[in-house]
Amino acid sequence: FPSHDIVYVMAYENVKPEFIANKLREELAIGPNKTIVALRSQDFKNRLQLENLKKFLRADLKVKGFAFHDMEGFINMEKANENR
Repeated sequence: FPSHDIVYVMAYENVKPEFIANKLREELAIGPNKTIVALRSQDFKNRLQLENLKKFLRADLKVKGFAFHDMEGFINMEKANENR
């Protein structure tokens, strides 16, 4: 960690908050300000599920940043939510 500016942790396939929390504990203990959680759109049913996970990770684990694996997928998710 000391030799890196940012560390991305890929939180793919399993979006259960408890699973991701366990996956992130070591990184957050070592470098909480350097840890970014990468998420991908295809793992979420909708925008609300995504936002709820981010809210949990911010509040309970103090995650400071997120990255998108596939921006086009998130744009399409947003468009689908607008059409409802």
